[in-house]
Amino acid sequence: GYSGMGYATPHVKMLKVAPKAGAPAYPPTVENTLNKTYPIARALHLYTLGEPQGGVKAYIDWILSDAGQKLVEQTGYVPLPPEKRVKGPVAPPPPGQSVTIQNKGSDTMVNVAQAWAEEYHKVAPNVKIEVSGGGSGVGIAALIKGTVDIASSSRDLKPSEIEQAKKNTGKEPREFTIGYDALAIFVHKDNPLEEITEEQLAEIYAEGGKVTKWSELGVKLK
Repeated sequence: GYSGMGYATPHVKMLKVAPKAGAPAYPPTVENTLNKTYPIARALHLYTLGEPQGGVKAYIDWILSDAGQKLVEQTGYVPLPPEKRVKGPVAPPPPGQSVTIQNKGSDTMVNVAQAWAEEYHKVAPNVKIEVSGGGSGVGIAALIKGTVDIASSSRDLKPSEIEQAKKNTGKEPREFTIGYDALAIFVHKDNPLEEITEEQLAEIYAEGGKVTKWSELGVKLK
């Protein structure tokens, strides 16, 4: 099976993955995700229209701080390295100012987005974060229309989406990378298989894939 590498248990092991046959295979680790040697990892983003202001800026700064990054790690993702985080205490909006922030998008990111919203409300009780999923495309479409403050996306914006946002709102989307998602391939801890290629994964999981037996991956059954 597959999932974020943070969901590993003592009953399974994570396979090394190679981009193709004959290429080096790397395990899903924080280091290999950050240096991009692990081949099935992606950046996770937040997008705003132009530079965020006021409560939205304070919230994103908090997400990019140690406090927000701790939740990225706790929900099974790879946090930003220390040098890419916002340093020092992050000031929340003034207590008398009631703020509602709309955050829509990636289903991959819903759990961490909800964790951020709940924890940030403890820091800034006057700020309400409304989180919803639907997919990266849904969040980006809402941002293009100017109906949300923040779009969560597990992919980069397309050039056409950037142009459409500028045309509709007069503002260029601003990207904030908040962490990384390393997709780990799990097998039972006693399985002798140690590594797999992206080509083999396509034959297992892609539509029309033909690999259905361990022996087809070189595993010798007793």
